[in-house]
Amino acid sequence: MIVDNASTDDTPRLIKSYTHVTFLPQKVNHGFAKGVNIGIDYVFRSFDCAVVVNPDVQVRENWLPPLLSALQKKSVGLVQPRIMLPDGKQVNALGLSITWFGLSYPIGYQSDAAVAAPRFLPAVSGACFALRRDVYELVGGLDENLFLYAEDTEYSWRIRLAGYVLERSDASQVNHHYTFSYTNSRKLFNLEFGRLWLLVTLLSWRSIIVLLPLFAVVELALMVRFPRLNRVLLYRQIWHKRALVSQKRQAVAHLRKKSDREILKDHNKRMNFEPIQSVPIAIFNELCAAYCTVAQVLL
Repeated sequence: MIVDNASTDDTPRLIKSYTHVTFLPQKVNHGFAKGVNIGIDYVFRSFDCAVVVNPDVQVRENWLPPLLSALQKKSVGLVQPRIMLPDGKQVNALGLSITWFGLSYPIGYQSDAAVAAPRFLPAVSGACFALRRDVYELVGGLDENLFLYAEDTEYSWRIRLAGYVLERSDASQVNHHYTFSYTNSRKLFNLEFGRLWLLVTLLSWRSIIVLLPLFAVVELALMVRFPRLNRVLLYRQIWHKRALVSQKRQAVAHLRKKSDREILKDHNKRMNFEPIQSVPIAIFNELCAAYCTVAQVLL
């Protein structure tokens, strides 16, 4: 089944040529989250499990059964395969790591194919993941306030708050045509909006207050690193959505079974993403880790 978010190229005609595929064309581009939700809603009319696959993902032989097998464990909320880069020799994402200040990045990026990593994850990659209908009915779908980027991180975090664990099945493998980049201004804006959205909707007020000094330092650092990003517009958009923030916080409080301390212990106190490492980031990482260690006691 394919959801098409109002493609303007030849995609709809090509999809229609595959008669065995259910095609759900949309009149407007709803964004990634809503597009995925439309597809999942359709699948769950008839099935108890759904698998989300990005259009730039190439599945490998026997990739599906291990994902469905892992979902049989009721403690598991989401499961992802081992996601490789197109050549299959290097890793794209063995999951996502999340920092205490909301940034997420792929685990094991560009590592050798055989690299090991913990099976239980802070977040799954939105490139390919599977879920059960009972989890979807309890937690809801992806957050449609996020048009593009950070939806997988938000959804993973929310599902963990509901008491589930996230898992990777190494017996399942797919290839993802992924290139790391943060130079596109629109992409950077969406990434930053998503990061702030996670913090204001998923953390308790106590946690936000305890971590406020850290968040302030991160904001200043990002202002220096990305001076052309309109952070005033960013904050204004969050403020204009304050009613939605309040509704989301109430919904999260209702499903919460884990404290922020339990959740954050699995998050990274450092930004250990190899492609952006530098001396300033190394210094920042150590200061951040020190503050997070103290904050962990106060949460």
